[in-house]
Amino acid sequence: MPGQFGPDCLVNFNRILHNSVINRVTWTKQSNGDLKQVWQVSSDNEKTWTYQFYGIYKRKQMINENDTIIHLSNMKKVTGIGGIFFKCKNSNAMKDWYKTHLGLDTDQYGTNFEWRQGADSTKYGFTQWSPFAEKTTYFEPSTKEFMINYRVDNLELLVEELKKEGVTIVDKIEVFEYGKFVHILDLEGNKIELWEPNDIEYNKIVSGRTK
Repeated sequence: MPGQFGPDCLVNFNRILHNSVINRVTWTKQSNGDLKQVWQVSSDNEKTWTYQFYGIYKRKQMINENDTIIHLSNMKKVTGIGGIFFKCKNSNAMKDWYKTHLGLDTDQYGTNFEWRQGADSTKYGFTQWSPFAEKTTYFEPSTKEFMINYRVDNLELLVEELKKEGVTIVDKIEVFEYGKFVHILDLEGNKIELWEPNDIEYNKIVSGRTK
């Protein structure tokens, strides 16, 4: 593993042959200086690859100009709450009530709580709050009155791991300018929305904004 992220060390491939299985390790330098590692294996002479491991080595502290302390983060770590969605008999009246009594700045969808990211306070983050109609089908196949959106780092790699672990994936990943989305079911059948956000683009479309 490289100890220094030089400008010419953007991507590094290592292939290891073991018992007819090829292991491929990819190192990719991120724009913030972190180093992403992806470990894949192929047993059909590199025709197809299966993800085995994903991690981010984060730049923590410079000892000198040639050394960097790094640590590994688990790819499955949820980075925060992206949204809280719930059913109600009258969604418009509910939004008005929260606006009047609790000061939420609401729009047609609800509101977005704006905050700053802990790793970089200059970057925005958002958590959406949205009441839905009582008869909405958006939460199906769950029969619950709510759905929670979780922010994640790398949705595609996470979904690959969840599939291998037998987690129910409800739909396919959808890609928008403001992020990637997919829905899964938890142990008790609660529908969960996973979001890999693009907060820069999302910030451009936010109307109701509660700070």
